Amino acid sequence: VGVTFVETMEDITCTDCHMSSGEEDTKASMYHGHTWAVFVDEEDGSQTAACTSCHEGMNAAASEGIIKSFQSKTQASLDSAETVFALADSVMQGNADETLKSKLDEAETNLFLVQSDESGGFHNQHFQMALLEDVIQKSNEILRSEERRVGKECRSRWSPYH
Repeated sequence: VGVTFVETMEDITCTDCHMSSGEEDTKASMYHGHTWAVFVDEEDGSQTAACTSCHEGMNAAASEGIIKSFQSKTQASLDSAETVFALADSVMQGNADETLKSKLDEAETNLFLVQSDESGGFHNQHFQMALLEDVIQKSNEILRSEERRVGKECRSRWSPYH
């Protein structure tokens, strides 16, 4: 919510990666991609990766390394987003400010979208990172608003003594 859709790999569909038939004379070719697996273990002990059908010169190990890198980066951002969102959610308990409630709802929706993606951050990674950045930004706006509100309360209580 509130984030412009960005594609990591334009014109690539789910079936391009999850139903790739692979190279000739491989299990991946034999299965015609109907395993939904990006990686297929071959009879000779090697592994075939769907990535290699589009990315020439890349092998299964390099493909796996890139996927794990995307997943690691996404997980680190997800951890940060979950932490700051939890803080924002806790300070919003009992807060009636509709603008802040709306920001919290949007942040929660965006967080849910990333949490529910089972790829661990590999499916459309650029968009997932944008969603997480939005969660962090909106949560921080809520926290700053609360800091200002508390600061005003403290100043109003202490002003008669100064």
